[in-house]
Amino acid sequence: MRTIQLLRLFATSAFCSAAFVSGAAAQTNQPATAPGQLEEIVVTATRQADTVSRVPLSISAASQQTLDQQGVKNLTDLSRTIPGLNLTGQTGGVANFAVRGVQSTAGAATTGVYLDDTPLTRRSTQGVAQLNGTPAPALFDLERIEVLRGPQGTLFGGSSQGGTIRFITPTPSLTRYSGYARSEVSATKKGSESYEGGIAVGGPIVMDKIGFRGSLFARHIGGWIDHVDAYNTGAVRQKDTNSGY
Repeated sequence: MRTIQLLRLFATSAFCSAAFVSGAAAQTNQPATAPGQLEEIVVTATRQADTVSRVPLSISAASQQTLDQQGVKNLTDLSRTIPGLNLTGQTGGVANFAVRGVQSTAGAATTGVYLDDTPLTRRSTQGVAQLNGTPAPALFDLERIEVLRGPQGTLFGGSSQGGTIRFITPTPSLTRYSGYARSEVSATKKGSESYEGGIAVGGPIVMDKIGFRGSLFARHIGGWIDHVDAYNTGAVRQKDTNSGY
């Protein structure tokens, strides 16, 4: 039981994040759109800011507002809404990504994954098959997600033969405070409860000079399968063994 509690503590704190910015950094929050109006998303896939419709690449982009409206809570949901994006082997916060079906079964991965401009893709070790084995950020408090289809080695280097996925976090504001929160609770018949919740806040520390943004997110997925001792009168050893985070 102590081991399970330690794992829960680690899984919760692994989603904690914070960001700071200083100097004359630009604020990149997207303007709010009126109800019924199409949202125009600005992307930086070519290292220059431009709208999706003007970028000369095969690219899909979704803002946090779009993800919330579509009910996208995890990477499996995301793969169902982004054309050409496939996801396999998702477990323990690590996933194998493939774009346009290009996936390696040995050696280096073929899909580049970035958190802002930091690569997350795990490299292969001594020719051992690793697939992607890429840490996958929680889909919470993101400015947008960009999925670039096709080879992207020119802009993003190796492991981008099939494409590149970018998780872009919000830039801390130097002039105004803002926040974001989300929560959900559900129940499984003859199983345990599921819940998730998170909060993010940011703003200036020193007006026009230093800003910050921090977020905290946790999720529990309720299980419904019990571990039964088949050799001892069917006694239940552990309930809801397929619970997850």
